[in-house]
Amino acid sequence: MKRSSTNLRRRATATAGTALLVLLAGCSDSGESDRTGGDTEPRSAPSGTRSTAQLEGAAVTGNDLPGQRITGRMDKDRIKPAQVTTSQPECLIQAQIAAGIAVGDPASVAERTAVGNVTEESRAGLEERELTTTVTLASYTGKGAEDVLFDLGKAGTVCRTPFDVTVRGETLKAQSVPETKDPGGGGLGDSYAWFTLTRGAGTDAVTHQVLVVEMGRTLGFISREHPGGTTAQAPVHIPFPEAIAKVQVKKFRSS
Repeated sequence: MKRSSTNLRRRATATAGTALLVLLAGCSDSGESDRTGGDTEPRSAPSGTRSTAQLEGAAVTGNDLPGQRITGRMDKDRIKPAQVTTSQPECLIQAQIAAGIAVGDPASVAERTAVGNVTEESRAGLEERELTTTVTLASYTGKGAEDVLFDLGKAGTVCRTPFDVTVRGETLKAQSVPETKDPGGGGLGDSYAWFTLTRGAGTDAVTHQVLVVEMGRTLGFISREHPGGTTAQAPVHIPFPEAIAKVQVKKFRSS
């Protein structure tokens, strides 16, 4: 089977493909990217387009995730789509998602920032690190959510090759890193994609681990940022933000 730099898991059907963003990219043996199952609204999640007020009510809070300080996204931390560019056009969607941007043409958006301790496996054993995770909910009309997932799939192989990404005027090399471990295991929506990508090098490197979860016509973009680069030969042993993603999906479904 073809190996892709981004993984997409769709309920009973595994569909691969999608290049992730400026900071992440996973790797899977699941197959080719396609639109299989995109027209069927699953019964397990609300299928309609949500308003901004509904998304705000469905977004995670500190009460939902003890140990995480969760706030609305501050203006100074909000990156606009025009502030992110890439030398490879196919990688733009990945770079924007990693930066916490709601890609495509969403009808409504809600944004959160979570800061809390994450356990890292290092040579010295288990260490606690305080990391920042952005949570962005975006609700779409028509096939908007499906198109975003499809475009991620099209980007699948491109971003494994180093490319330039510019964020707020700073240009660095970025490259997606193979990820073979599925961070799911249930509770991650109707389908989900995961990616890891490193931007920069040496002490200036930053890695983003991203999950994209599908909940009917709403997508959740959950991007965890941590300092340091990661490669297939020298991975950073920090878990994907699946704990945050699962709580977000559960709250969304019950809202």
